[in-house]
Formats: sequence, structure tokens, C-alpha cells
Amino acid sequence: TYKLQNKNDAVNNVSLYLRWNGSSVDQGPDDGAADVQWTLVSLGNGLYNLVNQGMKLGVTGQSTQYGASLSVSSTADASQAWQFIPIDSTHFELANQQSTNANGTNMVLEVPNWLTTSGTALDVWGYDGAENKQWVLVPVS
Repeated sequence: TYKLQNKNDAVNNVSLYLRWNGSSVDQGPDDGAADVQWTLVSLGNGLYNLVNQGMKLGVTGQSTQYGASLSVSSTADASQAWQFIPIDSTHFELANQQSTNANGTNMVLEVPNWLTTSGTALDVWGYDGAENKQWVLVPVS
């Protein structure tokens, strides 16, 4: 089980993590509760489901649009397959295998507009090397 921290938040000393707050997927503080704890379930071929309290992280409505929001569901769909693509020894991008941009590349999980405030809804966007699209896996102890 892991917490996922955005690199931009870590650089700015903001301890926010990928969180499912029961109604949306956003970034929030580590309150020690299950809302920031994600289990990685291998689908094979380097793809994973990110599962929080039995619910799988996906793109809302299986959208392929820039800025599409995230959601969780217990029902399987194609937007719930994610690939961890290494950036360096610590950071990775989290590419959604169903959402592709106009260039045919997978869109990635991001914190929009580099925001470092709790409650910011997360989305997917094209990867451009920016820190708001890079993540760290933090093991839950």
C-alpha cells in the first residue's frame, strides 16, 4: 500500500497526496486515514489498477479530453489501467492507457496549474516534463 505524492508539492514542502475523498479525486493531507492509501494491482504488461477502499482510479466517463477529471468506481473499465513510467530513480509519470492526446501519446495524471492547495481536483493532461505531472510512491508504514 502506498501514498502518491506529486513532485511539485514535495518541492514546495506541501505534504499533499492523491486522495479519494468519497466524492472526487483530489490532493489532500495525509490524515492517516484510508483516503490517501492506494494498493497497486498488477494487470500484467506493466499496467496497474490503483485501488482505494475497493474502488479503482480512472478517468471520468472514459474521456480522452485534456483536463478530464478523475473518478473511482468498483466497475471495471478501460480508463482504470495505469502505467508507471520512470523519470529518474524516484519520480515517475502515471500514464493512463485509455486516454490519448492528439499526438497519440497517453495522457498522464497531473495537478492542474501547479496548485499546492488541499482539495485541488486532479485530472489528466499531455506529459511535458513538468513537476506537476511527476509522482513519488511513498510506502505506508
